[in-house]
Amino acid sequence: MQRSPDGVARQPSAPHCSLVIATLHDDGELEPCLASLVKQENAPTFEVIVVDQNGDDRLVEVIARFAGLLDIRHEQVDFRSATRARNLGARLARGIWLGFPDDDCQLLSDALGEVRRLSNDPQTQVITGQTIDETGAPNVLRWKQEPTEFTRRTMFSCLTEATLFVRRELFLQVDGFVERFGPGAPLPRGRRHRPDEPAVRAHGRSESLLQPANQDAAPEQDAALECLGRGSFPQLCHR
Repeated sequence: MQRSPDGVARQPSAPHCSLVIATLHDDGELEPCLASLVKQENAPTFEVIVVDQNGDDRLVEVIARFAGLLDIRHEQVDFRSATRARNLGARLARGIWLGFPDDDCQLLSDALGEVRRLSNDPQTQVITGQTIDETGAPNVLRWKQEPTEFTRRTMFSCLTEATLFVRRELFLQVDGFVERFGPGAPLPRGRRHRPDEPAVRAHGRSESLLQPANQDAAPEQDAALECLGRGSFPQLCHR
């Protein structure tokens, strides 16, 4: 990592991973999320893109405190839509891989190291995992407890955006998240009827399996989706 004359830490070349964090109504959740990124062990090079939908400057000082610790970009926008914010961040990203941690999640210290390990297989296109709470118990979804083929039928027990990692090239090929769904969109509760997550629309080009042994951390914690063969899961975050 290099520092520019203004003291901001910057990557000299394209990072391995770009973490896009869409945030709205922040009441202090983002700071511990960013702190968990500083604590990553054996992580690949990565950048952080905060897409700020708050409509004010509440995060300016928070992000400034991490500017010397992370390769971080603060993108303030005038709209409110989680999926639109994530898609914008993906277009701004420079990384080979994209991740979409929620602003209220904290990645486990080995989360990005696991992503690097799993992404070494060139056939791996998608990595995801389950969220777990402070006690280590899975939460958010009724996660599969055994390796499972990742399909439209099983995706609702295998995938949440907070622990989704996908190759940027593939994500952009399928036009990212569908912006008519999700918080702030016309159909905020439509995710149970959304078969067109990028990882699923790309199915056939990349096969994924749930591997419950991998994890991530949000204020409930998350497990990573290891892409076995062409796609799969590990634990990554606490939420």
